[in-house]
Amino acid sequence: MRRFLPMCGVLMLCAVVLAHSQGLVLQHLGRHTQRPATYDGSAAETVSFDPTTKQAVITDVTANRISYVNMTNPALPVLVRDVLLTQYGGKVNSVAIRNGLVAVALEDITLKSNPGKVVFFDMQGNFRSSVAVGALPDQLVFTPNGQRVIVCNEGEPEVNY
Repeated sequence: MRRFLPMCGVLMLCAVVLAHSQGLVLQHLGRHTQRPATYDGSAAETVSFDPTTKQAVITDVTANRISYVNMTNPALPVLVRDVLLTQYGGKVNSVAIRNGLVAVALEDITLKSNPGKVVFFDMQGNFRSSVAVGALPDQLVFTPNGQRVIVCNEGEPEVNY
């Protein structure tokens, strides 16, 4: 862990220098607040954006849902729909979008050390399929061609192991 932290600092510094040298400027355009607003409760832990539909999909751990938010006007984001995830047997951890396909990482709802799953939806919130993965799936990334999803499984032990 000690080797990882300095590397992150270096990478962040490089990104800031690169952005500055290219004249890139960050600008606040708007804000969407999950309702109910549950601060310190992971109400918007991960976000992924679909450039085709101009929608963001946000994970809400507290409500165990994903929310689709229209970002056509970034100054005024609009909630489109929520998809509750309890019926899929897991708790939401992460989301990724590629070519209109939404991948959602779900940890097992009873024991985080049990295998989890990745559940797939389309951009209308319709269920497509699911696949079993390792314990405590977290970050998801589509491969560049969009044919596969890479899943990072945290695999944390239970408290009483």
